[in-house]
Amino acid sequence: MILKRSYLSGREEILGEQPDQGLIEKAIAETDWSQFAFLDLLIDDQNYLNGSGCLPDDGLSVLLSVNNVQFVTEVAPTSPADLVPYYLAYLNGQFADLYGMIFDAQNRGLTGFEVEELHLQEVRRQS
Repeated sequence: MILKRSYLSGREEILGEQPDQGLIEKAIAETDWSQFAFLDLLIDDQNYLNGSGCLPDDGLSVLLSVNNVQFVTEVAPTSPADLVPYYLAYLNGQFADLYGMIFDAQNRGLTGFEVEELHLQEVRRQS
């Protein structure tokens, strides 16, 4: 897994090839979110987590790609610190938790079954 940061300006850097929680937290905190930034946690071109945006102008978003099926957060993160749980869930392979965050399950009162149904609907829609 690779942690990579890039900016709309074209600047790009590999932050780590075996990232851990500390590196992810540091990368999120040190990213200059005042310009449009991308922070990718990549397995390959079809499987990755991408946090991106610009504060305060455009806001932030999280995109999850699994086998080239993409899921975007229902509710935009409001601060860089809000990105941390997404990255840690992806890093640790906690996809049920990750889908729950993406579909805003807690605030919407969704059960695990309902989150899985939303996930499957999105997979079917993009197939």
